[in-house]
Amino acid sequence: MKVKAVGVALALVLLPSAAFANVIFPALILSDRLLAWWIIAATIFIEAGFLMLAFRLPPVNALFASLAANAASAVVGVLILPYAGLYTEIAVNKAGLTTDVGWAFSPQDWAVAFLLGLAINLVIELAVYRFGYGLKLGTRQVALITAANVITVGMAVLSIAFIPSHLY
Repeated sequence: MKVKAVGVALALVLLPSAAFANVIFPALILSDRLLAWWIIAATIFIEAGFLMLAFRLPPVNALFASLAANAASAVVGVLILPYAGLYTEIAVNKAGLTTDVGWAFSPQDWAVAFLLGLAINLVIELAVYRFGYGLKLGTRQVALITAANVITVGMAVLSIAFIPSHLY
């Protein structure tokens, strides 16, 4: 019985990867880049600094809170971001909202991928801070955590243009 459950679980995890094998779009590329070890490391430290400011946490507590929130964000976000990006690509094309030169890989497409990555990370991380750590989220805290995520997701998006994936 357990073997069957493991088989079903593996199929649910691996089949989406096979479905995306020949389809490429900015949110999928961003999903991969957000999982680069150096992006993760930089993100944990950058966001820990913002957590110290937002919640007045000691450095070690901020580092562990950042680590926990980013672990949750990575696990859930790696599943949500590619699908959100794919559905956005389909919706934009069906709605006829393409640019003169097409939508795929246009600056607008990259902006949408950035906003999707930002929104997904932000919702997951805020939930971890609020429900996992019991921290109160006021306007100041949400603004600082948003700023941290703008920096870190922006760093990932910009790195795609300047650092080829085979170098990390």
